[in-house]
Amino acid sequence: MNRPFPMLVSVLCWLACAAVSTAVGAEQTPPATPPWSGFLTGISSNPVDPEQLPLTWTPETVTWKASLQGDGQSSPVVWENSAYVTSVEGPNKETYYVSRVDLADGSIRWSKPIPSTDPVESTYLISRAAPTPVCDATNVYAFFESGDLIALTHDGKEVWKRSLSVDYGRFDNKFGLASSPVQDESSLYILIDHAGPSYILAINKNDGSTRWKTPRESRRSWSSPFLAHIDGQPQIVCSSVGSVDGYDPASGQQLWSYEDVGGNSSATPIVFNGDQVLLGASARSSEGTSEKGERTNLLGRIVRDNDGWKFNVQWVADKARGSFSSPVCSQQRAYWINSSGVIFCLDLASGKELFSRRLSCGACWATPIPVGDRIYVFGKDGITTVLQAADEYIELAAVNRLWPSPEEAEKKPDVPSIQGEQDPNRRRAMQNAAGPIQYGAVVIPQGVVIRSGNALYCVKIVSASQ
Repeated sequence: MNRPFPMLVSVLCWLACAAVSTAVGAEQTPPATPPWSGFLTGISSNPVDPEQLPLTWTPETVTWKASLQGDGQSSPVVWENSAYVTSVEGPNKETYYVSRVDLADGSIRWSKPIPSTDPVESTYLISRAAPTPVCDATNVYAFFESGDLIALTHDGKEVWKRSLSVDYGRFDNKFGLASSPVQDESSLYILIDHAGPSYILAINKNDGSTRWKTPRESRRSWSSPFLAHIDGQPQIVCSSVGSVDGYDPASGQQLWSYEDVGGNSSATPIVFNGDQVLLGASARSSEGTSEKGERTNLLGRIVRDNDGWKFNVQWVADKARGSFSSPVCSQQRAYWINSSGVIFCLDLASGKELFSRRLSCGACWATPIPVGDRIYVFGKDGITTVLQAADEYIELAAVNRLWPSPEEAEKKPDVPSIQGEQDPNRRRAMQNAAGPIQYGAVVIPQGVVIRSGNALYCVKIVSASQ
């Protein structure tokens, strides 16, 4: 049976991951924006002291919970003292929302409704507000699987709005769209890979106009690009079924391509240490079994020689496999989590497997967050396990529950009944996605912020007096 939810890694996400600069990004050019201003952006510049973060929590010790309008699968992003998150509502996903949440107490500062220009039936097999927004000092930019793209001020006022599906054609992607935008000071970059004409494009942040649009070979995929600085050259790195590619943000020119890959439909490529790249893939992707998926969980390097830019494979993981979450690096070790909730730890220099172990938190749709010598691993069903970054499997905290039971966690989104689905494979897939799910997380000074479908949670260290 094919995996039915590759888009949920973005949420997977999601889903988010990060590490302190000494762990994963010592040579990475520091971004101009704070760590969690976009999907996975905290991976190379996370200054949080792990000793300021909680090791354990329970539903009773949650600092605050913010109930969101509708339901969604994107990760939160952070600017100063606020988190921004997206969601969608209605049986046909008629209305999207961007919400601003105060990080001090979880109060909703505002929630902006955005009518969908392409409403479709809401089901557990279709992405729901899956792309993660980005923000800068001026605006918040949100993209949705309908193709709607909007810029809002930090006060929630509309700056501009457009629809990529109206401009360039509706998306045909089987389970919806999940790719999150990336940004620099002047532009947004959005990857649209689907069964129709695929492309990557740059959007002017000031007015929403297209700066450039580069065609790509059509393929169904749900992964997000990663913006990196490699040997003085900014590059948009894309890992998407059948290839890994680098693009020049200034012109949209493809700088290099590596095609000996497969099953890479979900995980975002993680660039660190200047030019190193971790790729994640599943041998059984949403597009069917991929033999190349067996050798696509790997470490590569993006290098430049007299012939131009190239992608060189450093080593391939022997047994490690990926799933919805992206691989991460911490303390000279690389980590993958497969669809069964088994974590693989490999030596970064050699690719030698140090251990593999089934996680106490179970399967993961969100990407883990390395912080110093800790790794926060967010289980799909509301349990977080905290590991020690080490050559052996050490649990600092095995079971941190965010909610007591699925029934008490949140109201399910307004979607058709699972029992009405006749196909047994689709029914099992819908059941797997029907409960409350940890889709993504970010770390802030003194806290961890976690997103479920219709809520945002914050957990902090509980003092002895509390």
